[in-house]
Amino acid sequence: MPINKLMGGAAHSTFTMYKSIGGGMRLTPDGMLDLVKEAHDQGFKAVKIRMDYGPFNQDTDLDKDFEMFRLCRECLPDSMPLSFDANNGYSVNGAIKQGRRFEELGIYHFEEPVAQYNYEGIRQVADALDVPVSAGEHEYTRWQFRDLILQARPDILQPDIVKCAGITEMKRIATLAETFDMQLLPHQTQPSIGNAASLHVVSTLPQSTRPHEYTGPAPTSTIFSTTPGNSKTAKSQSQTAPASA
Repeated sequence: MPINKLMGGAAHSTFTMYKSIGGGMRLTPDGMLDLVKEAHDQGFKAVKIRMDYGPFNQDTDLDKDFEMFRLCRECLPDSMPLSFDANNGYSVNGAIKQGRRFEELGIYHFEEPVAQYNYEGIRQVADALDVPVSAGEHEYTRWQFRDLILQARPDILQPDIVKCAGITEMKRIATLAETFDMQLLPHQTQPSIGNAASLHVVSTLPQSTRPHEYTGPAPTSTIFSTTPGNSKTAKSQSQTAPASA
């Protein structure tokens, strides 16, 4: 029996997968632009660019990051979501400044703008900006997510099913998100069983409607199997069908 049926059945049967592109800290703006163009040409309908800074590289080059985002934003259709992941690499003031500049261009969500342990800082950034701010890939239990919700108050919660002890704990975290009327957008950089398990859980969550992370090298995959010899295809658009997986 499909996992999502064991959890009560699917609220969604298809998902959009966004292409998650890392390495921004090491890339030039034009280098990242080439990767974003490639994702667009492959058929992806949403993109996130990641800086991979970590909390010990604060505000390394805000202007370069902005130029990178600007080039990518201008090359994509206005209707195509583009998100930015600072990977904890900004100060509070730097994140607010950068977020406001991103807002002028059009940003879909702003992920982990400051250090993951700076809950007060996350809250200050989320309160200052209109763009949804996300956090949660560094929290692993429902108790940690309770503290994240109450102290940091990001707009979007991002549990990772591989990191947070699996399906049962992620479902409990999702219940917390629903209790506090918060969106849930899982973090997931394992384009195989990780994505499959994550989509099974989120397919049961009415509030989880945003594009989901995908880091695979191509926009199609056969990781979402229905029955032996009959595979659903996970596309960037993404017509995956975890409800029947």
